[in-house]
Amino acid sequence: MNFEWKLSLLKNQDTKTPSLKCNIPYSFNPYIEEIQHDRIEFLKRIKIFPNETMLNKYICDRCDIMVAGWAPFANKEGLLNMVLLGDLLIILDDLYVETGIYTEDEMRDIFNPKGSNPLSKEFNDILQFFGQKKSDPFIMDLYKKELTQTFVNIIRNDSSHQFTGDLDFNQYQQLRFMDFGTIIFLIAPLLVDDYNINKEIYESDLLYQFFSIGSVPISLSNDIYSFKKESVTNDFKNYVKVVAHQNGYDLQLAFTKCTQIYYEYLDKFDDICNQILEKYKDNKSVIYLIKASQLMQATILYFHETSPRYEK
Repeated sequence: MNFEWKLSLLKNQDTKTPSLKCNIPYSFNPYIEEIQHDRIEFLKRIKIFPNETMLNKYICDRCDIMVAGWAPFANKEGLLNMVLLGDLLIILDDLYVETGIYTEDEMRDIFNPKGSNPLSKEFNDILQFFGQKKSDPFIMDLYKKELTQTFVNIIRNDSSHQFTGDLDFNQYQQLRFMDFGTIIFLIAPLLVDDYNINKEIYESDLLYQFFSIGSVPISLSNDIYSFKKESVTNDFKNYVKVVAHQNGYDLQLAFTKCTQIYYEYLDKFDDICNQILEKYKDNKSVIYLIKASQLMQATILYFHETSPRYEK
């Protein structure tokens, strides 16, 4: 198996990051700027960043724009809590997971309401905010389970070297679906207000396709735009790197193939969304989920296009 990415084989290639397009217009929650003061105060209060420089850099990255796509129709209070949840998850990945020094049990402790890690209380407070609006606990219970499992999977996949250079697309995407946490992106709109879907709908074939297909444009846009940043690491947790490795380190070819897959799955996502809207046309929660997730695709792409986090 091929575990090590060889950056040196890319030298002297004059290649630019593709500029992806989405067939859904960008649309932003109108409260996005109004919540900035409270958001920044929260980030200062939790004191998770080692220094002020790292805090300010994170704020300038505007990750809140991406997370606001999880709650495009929420009121100001709902949007703020969604953005704070997203901030915690991104920071957890950046400062805890990517260091490689935390265990599966330590991840579980963070998402335990009675955990010893200071972040446990922050996560619990936000999830309680959303949970108090629910008449049915299914979505909240599901989301809490997926949060824990996603971060445990990241630790597990890293320690067992699951991401290798010889993976095909389906193998890579199956790992990426668990590792990148797209399921917690796509379920997130249902945290807002009293939107609920039951277990039968969640486990239906259409919703399974919705989550698996919808995850591809999200993860591929991240892989394409973060390639420059991630090219300096020696792993294969980026599909552009996998394709380049399998094609003689031809980066232009890798970008072309990944871009083609992105558009292919964006079309498939539109199709499965239309099928779901037709079948569940009288279910307001399902309709809300689909409409929000379509806007989410556009917002996430906009974030990757514009954030300093992914400078080309």
